[in-house]
Amino acid sequence: MSILKQIEIKATESDFIDGISSMTGTRVNAVSDFVKKYDIDISKLFHFLNPPKMSKSKVFINALSGKNGNKDQKEIIKKFGKKKIS
Repeated sequence: MSILKQIEIKATESDFIDGISSMTGTRVNAVSDFVKKYDIDISKLFHFLNPPKMSKSKVFINALSGKNGNKDQKEIIKKFGKKKIS
């Protein structure tokens, strides 16, 4: 039997928000508000953005800061949200 044990690390919502903010250069409060407003699955969004790629970051930044209901926002909400845009 192996002496080493598998260690499970559980990330909190705050950890994911901090990570997304860091990868995309956005404010933590803005990411948190966006996630709460559209009921986004933060874990899936984090894994979509990681590893950081400029094209994925741009889509998220446009969704976050663009006009309400823009193309990128709809795409992010469709992929990772649980609510529909009204």
